[in-house]
Amino acid sequence: MNRLQTIAEFNVWQSALAGRWDETAPCLRVCDGTGCRALGSQKVLASLREEIQKAKLETPIEVIGTGCPGFCECGPLLTVYPQRISYQKIKLRRRSRNRPTDSGEGRYYRASPLYRPSDRTAYSPRT
Repeated sequence: MNRLQTIAEFNVWQSALAGRWDETAPCLRVCDGTGCRALGSQKVLASLREEIQKAKLETPIEVIGTGCPGFCECGPLLTVYPQRISYQKIKLRRRSRNRPTDSGEGRYYRASPLYRPSDRTAYSPRT
């Protein structure tokens, strides 16, 4: 990509990107900002990509690392699209021996809900 020289060029580029975005496509967005990286977002991204690839799903799910949405103390953050449900403090854990799986191995993710569209409110700390 060539360097953008004017605001008009930027607007054209932005419109082209927006035109290619499908709001209905399944997508997992993981914050990959500095704070979330320090809390393990790179491991979460790699693990999600690996598990999705192993699952050989009929419908592809895109896994994207994003910039910081502003909840650094709650990271890593994961948002599920198109539902727009967000989870905070994603932790990678090994499956317990008591939890049955197809292969006996694998990973699961422990997280707390951060935002659900029906709530229409963002995260609010406990008081």
